[in-house]
Amino acid sequence: MLRTVLDRVIEWLAPAIVIASACLIYFVPAKLDSLLHYDRSLIFTGDYWRIVTGHFTHTNLNHLLMNCAGVILAWGLLPIRPRLDLALFGLTILAGLCGLALLVFEPHIGVYQGLSGLTHALIALGAVLNISDRDSRWWGLFLMALLSLKVYSEWFGTSGSLIEQWTGAPAATEAHIWGLVIGTLVATTVLLGMGLGDLMTRALSFMRGQKSSG
Repeated sequence: MLRTVLDRVIEWLAPAIVIASACLIYFVPAKLDSLLHYDRSLIFTGDYWRIVTGHFTHTNLNHLLMNCAGVILAWGLLPIRPRLDLALFGLTILAGLCGLALLVFEPHIGVYQGLSGLTHALIALGAVLNISDRDSRWWGLFLMALLSLKVYSEWFGTSGSLIEQWTGAPAATEAHIWGLVIGTLVATTVLLGMGLGDLMTRALSFMRGQKSSG
């Protein structure tokens, strides 16, 4: 019983660290927020860390609470939860890729704050992983369709939505789109890598079997 509880706690340490980091940045003096938020002009002057840290800054308390809830939801939808070091590494890579996508493909976005791009990437990643599993394929397809429909509706005009009114900040539609794209690509790359590794292992085993029999 205790072991099960500890395993569950460990499984949720990564999102807990993400949420704690976002809360810490929000509630400490504003100087830290100004040092970490995504600012395109400052990134090009050498503040490269903002590509990742910008996701952990927020415009107001409602914005922070909404994004923390999104992280919990996205993590809960993942079919597998890696150990803490791999989880934190993976989250950093996703955040970095989302930030880079905004930097390269969305030059009109000067400032960006919030975890929503990262949460969209996590949900997309989980959906693809579910699709790859025969037992949860339909659930994965449903998640991907639902996420795609949400992003599609945002892109084609749901400004003034209840979420925007509550957070007091416009939806970062571009970040959501790139989160969906990057989460899908990363999950697909991981699955292809695993498949290739398994294929190579089988090939080596076959060659060794042939050599020993010969």
